[in-house]
Amino acid sequence: MTIIHNIGRSLRQISFIPLRQRWLNHRVIAALNEANKAAECGHRGEIRLLIERSMPLGVAFNQRIRERAEDLFAHLRIWDTVERSGVLIYLNLAEKRLELVADRGIGEKVAQETWQRLCDKAAADIDQGSPQIALEQLLSAIGDTLREHFACPDDPHGNELPDRVVVL
Repeated sequence: MTIIHNIGRSLRQISFIPLRQRWLNHRVIAALNEANKAAECGHRGEIRLLIERSMPLGVAFNQRIRERAEDLFAHLRIWDTVERSGVLIYLNLAEKRLELVADRGIGEKVAQETWQRLCDKAAADIDQGSPQIALEQLLSAIGDTLREHFACPDDPHGNELPDRVVVL
């Protein structure tokens, strides 16, 4: 990580104009909450969606997007599920970057390439101007993937993490 990259990332974060993100309103957040809830049915996994408009300056200077996603995965205690089956979808609007962090229990059964493919498709759809649809489809695809590997019509552990979207 070079200082030039750190400065560039910091400048992108502080120069981010939130008005361009008017799509992220209460109606969309409510729809994403419902999509997240539906995506969690039929398997033992837990899914969290976190949308960050821009990172704080000190964080932007010191952390790459992936590191930020991993830090938030820990901060939100997504790792704290019985079967280590939590997944974080992290979208940074200033960087237009999407990261998916899966816990160890999932990583043992689902290849990183699967997650990368899902993220790449969603990122492309977001770039095309359909962020809500892209995120709803990503949530659905993650739910399908988890049903494939962690199927359980009635999760014995219940809903271990909140289904609501986190917006920073």
